[in-house]
Amino acid sequence: MSRPYAIFSLQPLNEGAKEVVNDHNNHKLVCKIQNENVLDVGHVQPISNNNTLATLGRNGDIIVEGNSISKIQCSFEINPDTNDVMFYDRSSNQQCQVAGLNATPFQSDRERKVVVQQNVNTIIGMGGRNSSLVQFTLVWHKTTYVETKEQIEKRKTAELEENPRLARTIDTTADTVPPSRYETRIHTPARVRQKLIPHVIESIGSGAHGRVEKAFDLRGKQFFAMKTLHQPPAEEKSEREAFQYYYLKREVEALSRCEHPHIIKFLDLLVEKNDEKNVEDSPKICMELMDGTLTSLLKGGPDRKVAETVYHHMLQALDFLATKSIVHLDVKPDNIFYTRTPGTPGTPGHYHFRLGDLGLSGGTPLYMAPELFLDMPQTHKSDVWSLYVTMLWTADFCDFRESSMEFRNQSEVLDEVLRLASEPGPDRIAEMGRKDPEKRASAAQMLVKHFYGDGLTTHKKKVPPSKM
Repeated sequence: MSRPYAIFSLQPLNEGAKEVVNDHNNHKLVCKIQNENVLDVGHVQPISNNNTLATLGRNGDIIVEGNSISKIQCSFEINPDTNDVMFYDRSSNQQCQVAGLNATPFQSDRERKVVVQQNVNTIIGMGGRNSSLVQFTLVWHKTTYVETKEQIEKRKTAELEENPRLARTIDTTADTVPPSRYETRIHTPARVRQKLIPHVIESIGSGAHGRVEKAFDLRGKQFFAMKTLHQPPAEEKSEREAFQYYYLKREVEALSRCEHPHIIKFLDLLVEKNDEKNVEDSPKICMELMDGTLTSLLKGGPDRKVAETVYHHMLQALDFLATKSIVHLDVKPDNIFYTRTPGTPGTPGHYHFRLGDLGLSGGTPLYMAPELFLDMPQTHKSDVWSLYVTMLWTADFCDFRESSMEFRNQSEVLDEVLRLASEPGPDRIAEMGRKDPEKRASAAQMLVKHFYGDGLTTHKKKVPPSKM
C-alpha cells in the first residue's frame, strides 16, 4: 500500500530498474503494487529543497548505481507556480530521456526539463545507450490530473517521513548541475524564444470567433489560455486569406505591441500545416491564463469595491492603448479578465484585472459607442463609452443589468445610458457617457480626475482637465 503523501510510484521496466528497487539503500521507499515491488516518490523529506520530490543518482534520494550514472542523474520536482511535476535531466552526459504516452523527449539544445502527468511522458530512462540502463514507468496514485494537484498542495504542509540520508554529509554537485533551487541554463547555450508545446487540460469557453482552452506547455513553462480561432469554409482561397488578415493579424499585432500590467499578455502564435489536407490548421493564439472574467466574478451580484478596482485598472489599459493608437472595439465584462491574490491573516487579498480580446470583434451592441452605428470614425473615445456602460453593469447602477436585458435596439440603450448620467453614482463618471465623442472624456482625463494620474501612460502635462 502506498504512503499517504506519495504522489506516484516508479515501477521497474527492466533488470536495471529492478536492481534499483532492490537496493537496500532504497528500502524506505519500497511498496507493492499488484505484488510487485515499486518505489514511492513524494512522501520522504528530500535531501535538497522542498520543491524536489526526489533526486536519483549515486548520491540521490533514490540510489542508482552504475559507472554511467552521475551523482545526481535526474530529479522529480514541483513547479512552484503551477504545482505540476517536472522531470529534469541533471546528468553530466545528458543520458536521461522520457517515452510512453504523449512523449516530448528532451532536445540537446534546450533546457532539459519536461512535465510528467498521468498521460504525458509516462516512462523515464537513464544511463547507458539510448538512456536504457534503468527504465521506470510512472504509476500515479490519483486518478485525475486535478486530484494529483490537490495532493501536491496538501503535501506542502504535511509532515513528511524523515530521510535517513539527511544525516550524511554528501557532495551532490561535483559532477552534475546544481539542484533546481538554483536556476541553471547549463543545457541552453543561448536564451531563445521557444515555441510552446500545448497539452490541452480543459475547455474554458467558446464564442463566435473561436474556442478557448486551458493548456500547459509540455516543456514546463506555464499554464496558458489557448484561443483557437474559427476559420470560414475555404471554398475560395480569398476568404481564408481575408480571415487571416482581418482577424488573426489584427489581434496578434495588437497583442504583441501591448506590454502593460492591465492587458492580457501575448505568449505565442501557433499555426501548423495539416499535411493531409495541404492547408493550415486553425490558428491558435496563446495568452496568459487568468482566473475568470468580470462576468463570472460578479455573477452573484454587484460589488462596489470590485467596481472601483475594475474602473482604475481599465482606465489605465485604455489610456495605454490610446497612446499606441489601438482601438479595442469590444470593451465589456466578458473581455475583462482577473486573477486574485490570496490574502494573509489580517491582510485581504486583491484582484488584478486585464483587458483581453484586442481587435478580434466588431463590438457588442449593448456596449458599442453611438458613433459606431453611424459609420463615424472609431477612436479611443469609443472604448471610453464602452467602459462607461461596463461600469453601469458592474456596479448595477439603477438596476442597469435587469433593464439591459430588455433593450430591443441601440436607440433604447442610448436613451437609458444618457438618462443615467444624471443619477447619483453614474454622475461621477458622466463625462465618459457623452454622445458626442469630441465632448467625451478620455481615459487619461478620468485617471487624473479620480486617481491623481496614478497609472497614466500619457504624460500628465498633456492631459487637459475634464469638463462637467
